[in-house]
Amino acid sequence: MAKRRNEYSDPGLGEKYLGKSKRVINRDGTFNVKREHTRDFFRDSFKILIEMSWTRFLLLIFGLYVLVNAFFALIYVLVGVEHLVGMPESSGFDSYIRAFYFSVQTFTTVGYGAISPMGKLTGLVSSIEALIGLMGFALATGLLYGRFSHAQAKLSFSKTAVIAPYKDHTALMFRTVNQRHNILMEMEATVIYKEEIVLNGNIERRYHSLPLTLNRVTFFPMN
Repeated sequence: MAKRRNEYSDPGLGEKYLGKSKRVINRDGTFNVKREHTRDFFRDSFKILIEMSWTRFLLLIFGLYVLVNAFFALIYVLVGVEHLVGMPESSGFDSYIRAFYFSVQTFTTVGYGAISPMGKLTGLVSSIEALIGLMGFALATGLLYGRFSHAQAKLSFSKTAVIAPYKDHTALMFRTVNQRHNILMEMEATVIYKEEIVLNGNIERRYHSLPLTLNRVTFFPMN
């Protein structure tokens, strides 16, 4: 519940705005700001892999798994599948598929024993692949743990806010609730009202802090 103040300040979202008016913060809490030339996948890879959706994450892991094994299967074919002891006689695509299955066994360190490398070059390739497999599964396990242990709040707000009499004033009222089963503690809230005005042909934003009748609660088990 709040009433509007006359003061305004920029909370860090910027006052200048060019173009069509849009939401500053999306309904899911993410900022509707596009930052260019700041995303480095290699430097921010852990953060990106932790925060991406489960669908994209699983597809990425599966795609890398197939791609790495397909790459090593091609190497085994180029070296010569005759250097793989126990490999049935085959040629063409069938030979590549069998090399792919051997690559999967080596990459996952399963090693059923039906096929084994023979010769220095084939042994070197399989050794490198086994090392990459161990490191890859260690990284994937760490990422899975990080995704499950990554704490994320899930707050929902009422779709409609109402303006109605409250005590001796007129107040803006809305509800919020914690959708997770955990109990949040030491909750604090800040409400900012945004307006857009036209100055010298440019659209500028003004942010107004709204005073709350209750801006802090010790426990938050209910709405």
